[in-house]
Amino acid sequence: MLRPVLITGLALLALIGVLILRTITWKTLDIPPENGALPSAQPNSVNQPNPVNQSNRVDQANHVKNPNQQEQYVKHLAEALRFETVSHAPTAAPSLSAAHAFEDFHFWLQRTYPLTWNMLSVIQVHHTLLLRWNGSQPTLPPVLFMAHQDVVPAENPTSWDVPVFSGKVHQGTLHGRGVVDCKASLVALLEATESLLQNDFSPKRTLYFAFGADEEIGGVHGNKLLAERFRNQNTRFAWVLDEGHVVTRNMIPGVQHPVAMIGIAERGYASIKLTAHGQGGHTSMPELEPATSKLAQAISQLHKHPMPAAIDGAVATTFDALVPHMDWPYNMLFANRWLFAPLLVGKFTSKPSTNALLRTTLAPTVLTGSSKDNVLAQQATAIVNARIHPRDSIERVVQHVQRAIDNPEIRVEVLQEGVLKSEPSPTSSTRTLGYQTIANAIHRTFPKAAVVPALSVPATDSRYYTDIADGVYRFMPFEMTPQNRAVIHGANERITLDNLKRYLTFYRAIIQLAANASP
Repeated sequence: MLRPVLITGLALLALIGVLILRTITWKTLDIPPENGALPSAQPNSVNQPNPVNQSNRVDQANHVKNPNQQEQYVKHLAEALRFETVSHAPTAAPSLSAAHAFEDFHFWLQRTYPLTWNMLSVIQVHHTLLLRWNGSQPTLPPVLFMAHQDVVPAENPTSWDVPVFSGKVHQGTLHGRGVVDCKASLVALLEATESLLQNDFSPKRTLYFAFGADEEIGGVHGNKLLAERFRNQNTRFAWVLDEGHVVTRNMIPGVQHPVAMIGIAERGYASIKLTAHGQGGHTSMPELEPATSKLAQAISQLHKHPMPAAIDGAVATTFDALVPHMDWPYNMLFANRWLFAPLLVGKFTSKPSTNALLRTTLAPTVLTGSSKDNVLAQQATAIVNARIHPRDSIERVVQHVQRAIDNPEIRVEVLQEGVLKSEPSPTSSTRTLGYQTIANAIHRTFPKAAVVPALSVPATDSRYYTDIADGVYRFMPFEMTPQNRAVIHGANERITLDNLKRYLTFYRAIIQLAANASP
């Protein structure tokens, strides 16, 4: 009797020893870039001396700390927010006022950044802008920076503390639709470019800037066409940087300091239409199973049978990188996912924000049925929006929906016309010059932040470039806390003035690093 107890005790001690050993010896690999050395990361030498043009030596740190430039950036961003560059659903009638807003915004950009418009080539595709800054070494693969001009409408303008498009500073924050998503990035890119041109900076590598005008509705008339243009010209980018992940603070359990996440992949997107039929008729004598009841049951089945969840791919890479920065017992749990994965998956899928990282999500949105309260619908429909995890595909999502509903009378189809549809993106490597360059710029801007790769939850226009770039990454220097996480697309979209200081520092650093990094 004593022997089994002893064996069990020894086994338990061995297991505890393994868990502790894996936790205390866990290290994140310091991955070198595959394509050569990076510029020095000394705080005051973002830009390395260029043997072709010694005027490239620019004191980035002192320049960006100039309060006049910071004030100018905030002033210009506030002005940019006053242009109502709203993109409406593709099915909506074209808005003449929206078209004029984009045209007026372009005129303002040209007037505000004259050196940029004079020294860079600028082309327009519909209202999307593409700027090219020629490098002194055209054989180097170019880099593409992205941001978008368009913003989503304000659903309830009266709920805002200040007018939606006022660009007003209120209680230490700059308010306005699109300030975070993502005119702060767009204006910072141009502000940095203009100031570098004023200092006679010239890049070794050719740089492109793509400013979409329809990102919020799929980018089909903007960056999709630009990507096709580059593809036809056989242009391949060293890497691409678009909006996406941010710097989080107090948002990851067990991590006390800031975490800068670089998106290395993003979820796919599809809208699936469910259609149920019935006999219709008068509600005084309803059929036993009307179309709306069939549809409701189908939606209920989808809720009861979500798609599988797991910590894998880019999400696993994120937590592997965070283990050394976690407090006990989180570091032990994540260092030993081989044992605690079911516990962690259960915890993460209980919250919407983390559930979205672990599985493809299915959200019923638009429901239609009868047009009168006393008439039974002959046809009832629901649109289910799918945000597709990289382990899945549109085809697999449709198969899951059909199995979960398990009713051949419900028609399941993927919407094709007038809506966004895209497969999940490939996962970009963390071993590229692009990833390391972005991480370098983040360290200069957020010296206390842990930099980790991550899965981006929202869709971005960068998905159009994944096949013509060695890496596509998603990051903007916005510090997000539990208190401000709802500002994007929400009421009172705003950003603190302290947060804005980091935008100019980051984008000036990333432009210089990208321009002069070795291939």
